[in-house]
Amino acid sequence: MTCPLCIPGAAALITSIGLGVAITVELMQGILILLLLISVGSLVWAARLHKRRWIVGAGVAGATLIYGGRYIWFSTALMGVGAALLIGTSLMNLGLKRRACCKCEQAMA
Repeated sequence: MTCPLCIPGAAALITSIGLGVAITVELMQGILILLLLISVGSLVWAARLHKRRWIVGAGVAGATLIYGGRYIWFSTALMGVGAALLIGTSLMNLGLKRRACCKCEQAMA
């Protein structure tokens, strides 16, 4: 549930447990902001470990495009580009983690 594009899924979950009247634009906007902060925060943490600062920049750009496409410019294209950027950055981060862990394992052997 930390995927920012899963906001419709979160709304469906809230509705299915009988809290559909609680769904407001402000609530969903808050959930999106929280999920984007968690996503970018994890990239910040990983960038500290890898010493790769571009991860943070790309993550912030992706999060900004997702938020802007949803609530500022109302553009699904911008949301899609932002999601691709955020997901791509997360996958690159995963690759960096795997390479770093492999080097650690080889050094310990």
